[in-house]
Amino acid sequence: MKAAILAGIAVSLLSASAAAEDVPSTIPQYEALVDATGTIGVWQSAGAVAASGNPFFMPLGTNGRTCATCHVRGSGMSVTARSLQARYTKSNGRDPVFAAVDGSNCPANPQAQQQSHSLLLNKGLFRIALPIPVDAQYTLKVLSDPYGCETNPTYDSRTIDGVLRQVVSVYRRPIIAANLPFANAVPSGTSAGTLSGNIMADGREPTLESQAIDAVLNHAQATTPPSTADIAKIVAYESGIFTAQATDNRAGSLTGNGAQGGAQILANEPAGIIDTTGSLTPYAAWKSIKSGPTAQSVKQASIYRGQQIFSGATVTFAIDNVAGLNNVLGSNPVTGASCGTCHNQQFAGSSTQIASQADIGIGGDSPNFGGPAPSSDLPVFQLTCPAGTTLFNGHIAKGITTVRTNDPGVALISGKCADIGRLTVPALRGLAARAPYFTDGSAPTLDAVVAFYNRRFHIGLTRPQQQDLVNFLSAL
Repeated sequence: MKAAILAGIAVSLLSASAAAEDVPSTIPQYEALVDATGTIGVWQSAGAVAASGNPFFMPLGTNGRTCATCHVRGSGMSVTARSLQARYTKSNGRDPVFAAVDGSNCPANPQAQQQSHSLLLNKGLFRIALPIPVDAQYTLKVLSDPYGCETNPTYDSRTIDGVLRQVVSVYRRPIIAANLPFANAVPSGTSAGTLSGNIMADGREPTLESQAIDAVLNHAQATTPPSTADIAKIVAYESGIFTAQATDNRAGSLTGNGAQGGAQILANEPAGIIDTTGSLTPYAAWKSIKSGPTAQSVKQASIYRGQQIFSGATVTFAIDNVAGLNNVLGSNPVTGASCGTCHNQQFAGSSTQIASQADIGIGGDSPNFGGPAPSSDLPVFQLTCPAGTTLFNGHIAKGITTVRTNDPGVALISGKCADIGRLTVPALRGLAARAPYFTDGSAPTLDAVVAFYNRRFHIGLTRPQQQDLVNFLSAL
């Protein structure tokens, strides 16, 4: 049910570049925080929140970090490269976000040097160290190790349960700690207790509770697990936060003229609804707005046209060679597709499908299908699978059993060749506040995101159509 915009709510106009520690003693129920294209709204379902005594804002580990260090309200409950650069300058590199454990390219490198934190500063990437499963179908070889972590004996292996395991360092953007009821939701009608498997980039954490424990122990470097009470409070707080773009610098209020944008409305929408054609249609009321004569009407009309492109109402295309989609559906390509085919969670734009990780090729494993080559500023791995192993993204048809990529994705958890490169389909609300984009931060702007898809899936969008789609995504 659509919620009316509430009147008389305390609104705080703050800069998204503010440091993470700039948290007021009491966080109002609603804040409008300045971002790249207007303001992002942050809505607390439980009302105003006292930060003091809330474990989300407390350092529970040994390196000074809190949950809010890496999940910043003005950055859509993530972090941005721009805000990280401001924090580095302000703190002379001493902000806890730059902790060596994962806030540097490799802990073995000189931490006082800014270049040791280049991936975090330029792309918002944290180092994630994962052991390869003992029963992995593939063997993994390091082809390129620009930061020395992949071949450093301190970091390239670990003894777990008496078994020496190869450890791989991959570099990823933090998934937002907001709109989480949609991330946890499963398709309507699914049996009670079923977990989505979509709260982490590779699906490795089954619940928000386990994710919070892992974050405190690893990212915050706690020596003991957090208490059950603290975990419950962290999960309760982050489960009640909703973010979405509130205003656009030219279109104005995103709840004006009947539009249904904004965080307050999103907070009242039901989760778990699959809609592959109309998953994101908050601007249906702008259909009648003509492009002109004012700058506001021009932008509102463009946002509506972008929504029509996203939903497939005006543009469809074929999705091909995507592990986690084409092989699951048994169709390669899937024709008549749209952005909503994967971003099918109604209202949030994530995916409602269980364990919804897909490989669109951003890690460099699909250059033969319109994707980029592996990035040279990230480690490059070669995964070799046995002949006859199920290996997707078009390779199996060509008899290829090796894949080169910057990030093996779910395969680092499952050990399966079919999962190479698969990563969680992300939620799309609040995009304007949290550049750069993609799990590897390879798209600095939403223009680059749209250009990637246009090229990868041969969509054929004209330049004006691309701009319309960018304007729509910026308004989410």
